Amino acid sequence: MAVASAFGACMLTCCMVGLGMTLAVLVFEICSLCIFDILTAVLSAVCFPAHMTIQTADKRQIAMSQLQIGHRISDGHGDFSEVYFFSHQHKTVPALFAEIKLRNDKTLMASLKHFLPVSAQCNDVRENMYAIEVKPGMCLYSLDDTTGRMEMVPVEKTGITASEGLYNPFTMSGELMVNGVLASAHADWFLNDAAEALGMTKYLPSVYQAIMGPGRALYKLVGAEIARRELKDMQATLDEATSNKEAVTLYLHVLRRAAYVLPMEALKYVGWN
Repeated sequence: MAVASAFGACMLTCCMVGLGMTLAVLVFEICSLCIFDILTAVLSAVCFPAHMTIQTADKRQIAMSQLQIGHRISDGHGDFSEVYFFSHQHKTVPALFAEIKLRNDKTLMASLKHFLPVSAQCNDVRENMYAIEVKPGMCLYSLDDTTGRMEMVPVEKTGITASEGLYNPFTMSGELMVNGVLASAHADWFLNDAAEALGMTKYLPSVYQAIMGPGRALYKLVGAEIARRELKDMQATLDEATSNKEAVTLYLHVLRRAAYVLPMEALKYVGWN
């Protein structure tokens, strides 16, 4: 009996230990997957944080979170370009950003794969580069506060930091000034993987600007007020489509809505309401 009891106790202990290890492995795998999903979402953010500032045509400095479709903002070329679309608009979502500090004390924060015009040798030979690839000694383009002229400014320090907000405004020119530093309106999207494999990443802002041409045409057709109203209602869908790199889905949503809105607005214009 004593031997049987000892054997039974031993078997029970082994089973409990085995069950405990199995549960521990299962919990670890679940947590790992959750953490991986969170990190993937954070690292794939393609925006600016909410507190970055933008200069408007009326010389105001406003936070990215205050920016609206129809605002005319500095594009770094001595002109002001209209915001016609947001691929992301989240005020409090936490995310990781590349933080780039320039010699003129200006600091830009952008998502890791947001494109920036960079002169790698500070010789005014410009190419588009991911924000995470910018290194000290390279030059970004920034406005001189005294003269208002664009100049190359060396990067002094780079890093990765956490902040809140995901805002990605698209301008008619394809560029914009953020915290006094020139940035592209474009970032990681559906062609990036293929372009990276072919070594053609630097051409993507121009490609994406061309792809968004019909969107700019629609904006001009309906005007800022209607675009602001309609896109606000669609923003959650646009956020999801952009995050999933679903370019076709994004366009279809916009085109479907435009196909409905344009005739309605035309009828209002001729007084058939």
